[in-house]
Amino acid sequence: MTNIIQTAFLLIPNFKIEYFSLLPIFWLILMGLLIEKHYVSRLTFFSNSVALVSYFGLKENVQVFGGLIMVLYFSLASWSFLSYATKNKIPCFEKYEKFVENNPWLLKVGSSLIVGIIIFADAFNLF
Repeated sequence: MTNIIQTAFLLIPNFKIEYFSLLPIFWLILMGLLIEKHYVSRLTFFSNSVALVSYFGLKENVQVFGGLIMVLYFSLASWSFLSYATKNKIPCFEKYEKFVENNPWLLKVGSSLIVGIIIFADAFNLF
């Protein structure tokens, strides 16, 4: 049984439904290029890590490199989200915030562009 999306794309000659699953990857890369040129917020970092966890979590076989990236991103993103969500200053979060202020490139690593490239590379077995 096919759904409405599959039926619509079956009308396009030589179109494989697997191509449709690549659209979120291209949206992530496009958002990273157009929107996040100068600033990547903690919540963007968190949502991108959720995208990584969602992608790698649905795969049957995950390469070691992909799994390590996913765990690293999700742990950093969880830390970012907790430091953003707490109203009270917690000493370990203050250290994290100072570390991010001194190293702004750390949040750039969580850009949609980087996450999109990681998912794209894994989808096409580039690493």
